[in-house]
Amino acid sequence: MAYLRVFSALFIAAQVGTALAGKVCEKSLYTDSYTTCDGSKTEWGAYGKILTDLSLEKCQDACADDFKCNFAQYQAKRDPPTCHLYEDCDTERIMAHQNDGTISDVYSCEVEGKTCEEVLYSQALTACDGTGSEWGPFGLQISGLSKKECKQKCVENVDCQAVQFQADRQPTSCHLYTDCEVSREIPNTGGNRLTDVWQCSDSSKSEEKHQKRVKKEQKESGDEEEEKQTKQTKKETQERVEKEIEEEIKTEEKHSKKSDKHEKKETDGKQCTDVVYSKSYTSCDGSSTEWGKFGKQLNGLDEAACILACEDEKLCGAIAFQEKRQACHLYEDCDTTREISTQSESSLTDVFVCHGGEDVKEEAKECTTVLFEESYDACDGTGSDWGQFGHQVYHVTEEECQEACVSEELCVAVQYQAHRDPPTCHLYENCDTKRTMRETEGSKSNTYTCTGSGACSPSMPWKTPNPGFAFF
Repeated sequence: MAYLRVFSALFIAAQVGTALAGKVCEKSLYTDSYTTCDGSKTEWGAYGKILTDLSLEKCQDACADDFKCNFAQYQAKRDPPTCHLYEDCDTERIMAHQNDGTISDVYSCEVEGKTCEEVLYSQALTACDGTGSEWGPFGLQISGLSKKECKQKCVENVDCQAVQFQADRQPTSCHLYTDCEVSREIPNTGGNRLTDVWQCSDSSKSEEKHQKRVKKEQKESGDEEEEKQTKQTKKETQERVEKEIEEEIKTEEKHSKKSDKHEKKETDGKQCTDVVYSKSYTSCDGSSTEWGKFGKQLNGLDEAACILACEDEKLCGAIAFQEKRQACHLYEDCDTTREISTQSESSLTDVFVCHGGEDVKEEAKECTTVLFEESYDACDGTGSDWGQFGHQVYHVTEEECQEACVSEELCVAVQYQAHRDPPTCHLYENCDTKRTMRETEGSKSNTYTCTGSGACSPSMPWKTPNPGFAFF
C-alpha cells in the first residue's frame, strides 16, 4: 500500500548516508576557544553526541561517517580527550568552565565535489519517475525543508542523483531520486504543484578518497586493538566524563529531563540474550517483513536499551546492534541474513535472537471519536516530531489512512482530505491544539482519533462532532 511505501522511506532516510562520499571535517570554525556549537534544539542535545578516547582524526572521521553530523568539536587536553558531534551550529554557546581541559577546536564537515546545480525542469509540471527504484515512483520524500536543505540531502546521500523541490506546497516537498532517466507528468491542479528539478553529479574523486580512508581505518583498527582499555575501564571513564558534562549543564541552567514517549509494555519471560553473530559484518535481512530490509531502526540507544526495546515490542524476534553508531535495528526474525556493504569499525554488528515471552492482551485500536466533519479545522502538530501538518501520506483511501495510524504506535489522530488531488492523509502524535486551514474545496477534511492498540475499525460513517471533545 502507498502508506507502507512512505513509512519505508522514513526507515531508508535513517539508513542512508552510512557511506557518504568524500565527507571531510577540515574547515575550522573555532580554534583554541571556549566558544562552540549549541545543539539544544537538536536530537543530540546541547552538548551533541559525546565520544571519548578518540584522536582528532578519529573524531573527524566519526562525524564524516554519521549522516546527521555536520560539525565536530574536539577537546584535546581533556582527560580523556573528548569529541562532540553536532547536527548544526546555527547557535553558539560559551563554556561555563574555562580551563585547559575545556578549551577546544570546532570543525565544519562538508561533502566534497558533489553539487545539484544542473537544472532539468524549472517551475514545471514534469518530474522524475522513480518507478522500479528502491525509493518508488515519487522518490524518497521529505517535508518541510528549504530549497538549500533539500539539495543538501541529495549531496549527502551517495545514491541520490536528482532532486525535486516544490516550494509552494504546505509544507514544502522534497523528493530524492536515484536517477531521472524517465520523467512523469504532474496533474495540473493548481499553482502549488509547480516543481523545480536538478541533476546532481560529483566531478571530484571524493568516492575514491572515501574508500582509501575506510581501508586505512580498517588497517589501523587491528593495530590499535591491543592498546584499547578494558571494557570496564572505558565504562568508568565514560561515566566520569558524563558527570562532568552534567555539572556544566547545571551551571548553565540548561539541563532538563527528557520524558520517554514509549511506556514499557508487560511481557512474560521474553529474553533477547542468544548471540548469533558478534562484532561481524553480518546482519538480519528483513526484506520480506513489514519493517523492511533494515528493520525498525532506533538511534541513540546502548545495547541494554536496544534489547529492552525488542523485549517490549511484541513483533520483535531479533536485534542487530552497532555499538560505535549506537544504532539499534529490530527485526521480526533473522531467518535470512545479509552482508553489510560498508565494512568499517563503526559498522561492526552484534546480532541477538529472542526466545520465550507471551504478550499481554491489549485493547484493539479503533477510531471512535469524530472531531471535525467536512471542516477547515484540523489538528496542529507544532512542537511534535512530525511537525505542524503531521506525517503526510498520499494516494490512500480513508480506510488505508486509518490503517496507517494503527501501524504507527505514536499516532493518536488522523485527518483525511478526500477532495485533495491526490487524497491526503495526515497522522498526528497529539491533537491538543487546532489550526484553521485556507477555505478551499480541496482543504476540507474529516478528523478523528484512534485509541488503544491493534486493528483499527473500517472506515467510519461521519457523524456530528462529539460535543464532549474540546480543544480549549
